[in-house]
Amino acid sequence: MCNKITYNPAKATCCGGQNITEGLSENMSKCCGLKAYNPINEICCKSNLHAKISANTTCCDKDPFEEDMHLCCGTENNQKRMTRLSSDHRCCIGRGLKGQYNRKLECCCEKEYPLVQFKVAEGKCCVKNISSPSSQSTDGKSKADLGYFENPKEGNLGTNETKCTNGNRVETYFEQDGFECCGHYYYNTSLWSCCNKRLIPRNKHGWSFIFAGSNICV
Repeated sequence: MCNKITYNPAKATCCGGQNITEGLSENMSKCCGLKAYNPINEICCKSNLHAKISANTTCCDKDPFEEDMHLCCGTENNQKRMTRLSSDHRCCIGRGLKGQYNRKLECCCEKEYPLVQFKVAEGKCCVKNISSPSSQSTDGKSKADLGYFENPKEGNLGTNETKCTNGNRVETYFEQDGFECCGHYYYNTSLWSCCNKRLIPRNKHGWSFIFAGSNICV
């Protein structure tokens, strides 16, 4: 029973004892607030559910986070996700401001304005100190430069059931565009490949590593 309603845990999930999510068994799901989700393809960040950007997606506060695409700046309870401008960029935090800087060309000046300054002769840093930050954006970069990454859209959730099997184990899911079975898992083909009923993460170029002509997956 879930909120006094009978349901089949092999085909649905009860979250918080209040809400039933159909098409996802309790064996294969987790709860994000009162909504069940498939952790292979989605991630819950502070009760906000997102489609994963890749198999390695983690959280930065309420947003999905990819280390090679984003920076997650700030303390644990005050984090902000930024689009990483290059592999050389790092977080720069000071005087209540959050930004990023190129560690090869710039300095992070936590106690000065502007927050991010170019290195000068002999590698000296933070030689400027403007009394007011009004001439600078609040994070040391333009808002356009720090535009947020748009999350990929989830596949359309249908009402037809599909069954994924692995030996005697059978899991039932609602069909979704771009999803396939891998053993008893139901996965997003843009995030994973399936080899010998094992899920292999795709890299940022969409590739997986499986030796051709063999049953070896890496």
